[in-house]
Amino acid sequence: MASGLFYMLCVYVLVPVLIAGPLFGGRPVEVLQAYGIWITLLLVLGFLQGGAHGEGYGWMLIIGMFTTVFAIPILVLLLKFRNYLKSS
Repeated sequence: MASGLFYMLCVYVLVPVLIAGPLFGGRPVEVLQAYGIWITLLLVLGFLQGGAHGEGYGWMLIIGMFTTVFAIPILVLLLKFRNYLKSS
């Protein structure tokens, strides 16, 4: 059980951080902001699902499981682009 949780932690937390951080040059603040945006988006989409809340959050959990690795680096790039536009 514990080893399965460790692998899930690696896939859903460490891999996106390693992609967004050193590979895309994201600062830790930008990575944390991206996680905050992603979690909020999943919660809002789960809340907007019709029917029982358990089903809505279940679907958002499944979507989040398969897309977090890609969503966090993309959100970091969007945050970096936004900061670039604000500075110029």
